[in-house]
Amino acid sequence: MKKKIVLSAIIVLCLAGAAFAQKAAKRPSLPANLASYENQYPDKLLKTPAVRARLKALLGKNFADFDQMIAVQTPVTRTGDLLMGRGCLPSACTISEAAFVIDLKNKRIHAGLYEKDKEPRFFGEDGADTPQILLDWADELKQM
Repeated sequence: MKKKIVLSAIIVLCLAGAAFAQKAAKRPSLPANLASYENQYPDKLLKTPAVRARLKALLGKNFADFDQMIAVQTPVTRTGDLLMGRGCLPSACTISEAAFVIDLKNKRIHAGLYEKDKEPRFFGEDGADTPQILLDWADELKQM
């Protein structure tokens, strides 16, 4: 009986791992020139088909909020292998903001949504940990 349970658990884990790997493999590849977007406004990067598609997949039903909450933008910054774009809802900076981080090394996208008096929401491809730069962004907003 124990062998059947263990075997069943192994099969489930293998199938889940295969499905996860297959999902990651179907994502559009990020452009090779991502670093060139540093110091440009995020809208240029967000119009890149692969970035837009992956953000839509990552955020799901939250993408429309993200899109509105990043309307007023600051230039993209780079810290090490992380490219960060951020912005806010018109007339609501520090109240309603969104940001994204592209990990140039691991080719993963992360995003965050911040609304005053609510817990920030973070999203990351492959279930990866939220980069510290994105956590710091939300903490800075909480202090305002």
